[in-house]
Amino acid sequence: VFDGFLPHRGGERRRRLREMREEDRPLVLYEAPHRIRETLTDVATLFGDRRIVLGRELTKIHEELLVGSAEQLLERLAEKPKGEFVLAIDRFDGDPATLQEDGAEQLRAIWREELEGAAGNRRQALKATARRSGIKRAELTRQLREIGETVDG
Repeated sequence: VFDGFLPHRGGERRRRLREMREEDRPLVLYEAPHRIRETLTDVATLFGDRRIVLGRELTKIHEELLVGSAEQLLERLAEKPKGEFVLAIDRFDGDPATLQEDGAEQLRAIWREELEGAAGNRRQALKATARRSGIKRAELTRQLREIGETVDG
């Protein structure tokens, strides 16, 4: 599935990646050098250790291909990468329930981290969690309640 460039904003990018993570066909995406590290971080969070081929400067003299999980690629990527990037992400071949469980744990971790950083201010933590997760606040509140987190009070 070719999806072109992901949205520039982090929340929108994560929302789009979340929509695609159960795709049973490989995903092909473009990414700019100044956003590739953030995108790989989001892919690591949402897609786990799925195999990825990262191409840089394809069809050019400095062409480079790296293969591994998003975390492995982040370790091997230059601090300030240059060039145009193409990500080919392996298809999803697991149980959708597993993704939901993983997603709930990630959401819980983000919520608790933001709640601690906001010194217990739930409103501020909810706003920050929504920004980081890319989930709208009303939906985020529903999901947090569903996984047993106290959102109000």
